[in-house]
Amino acid sequence: MRFRFLLPLLGLLWVPALAAADIPPPRGYVEKCTIGRQCHKGEVGDLCKAWHGDTQACSRKHKDDGFEFRCQTSGASVWEEVWCGPKKAKSAPVAKPDKPAKPEKSAKPTKPTKPSKPAPPPEPAPAPAPVPAP
Repeated sequence: MRFRFLLPLLGLLWVPALAAADIPPPRGYVEKCTIGRQCHKGEVGDLCKAWHGDTQACSRKHKDDGFEFRCQTSGASVWEEVWCGPKKAKSAPVAKPDKPAKPEKSAKPTKPTKPSKPAPPPEPAPAPAPVPAP
């Protein structure tokens, strides 16, 4: 019976090991696995996300499209992979920087609307009824 405390103690020893699974890179680390650093002129790149539960996700995605694996970013349980391929290849959706939406042109210019009146403040709650003494 004195060993019944051993199992919880062993469980506590595993916690630091699990926490060390995804240690961030050291200060000043510059990621070398980027599309800009890995793909050459005439190629397009795909930054594919993967995780420890599906390590072959990117391989399946680029199985038949002419893309080649170039590198994997840091990370033990979640990472990204850079895949590069020719521009003529059946391209994967390439991440492009978001552009702000252009405002639509209308036939008539609209006048700015005046701000509406603010809502009145809520009324205070009624005072609670007194409790009779026993």
